[in-house]
Amino acid sequence: IRNWTTSGLTTIQGSLALISCNDEISESWIWVWRDASWSVGFKLKTDQLFILGVLELHPQALLLNTFSHGLHVYNLKTGVSSRVGDFNAASSLRNFYQCVETLHLLDMGETIAET
Repeated sequence: IRNWTTSGLTTIQGSLALISCNDEISESWIWVWRDASWSVGFKLKTDQLFILGVLELHPQALLLNTFSHGLHVYNLKTGVSSRVGDFNAASSLRNFYQCVETLHLLDMGETIAET
């Protein structure tokens, strides 16, 4: 199958994930890096939605940032996506990021957090 486009990187379930989209088959695949290799973690039926970014909401749902179609919540169990909010052609969301707070210091390891 041709026409795969890599549209972004994210983290899902604590692992690095790569988003690939294919217009020919109306699917987007999320490749996940686990155990020192890439494997397809999710195959999403996206029906002409070009995915720019993904944020894991919880184990059964993903928030999709799509090109010119706004935000969608994708239910992994049912394979159904629902649009979030009312976006028009002039609206766009460039990117979003997941931020996690921690007490760990990058250059000190975990010992400083334990004291």
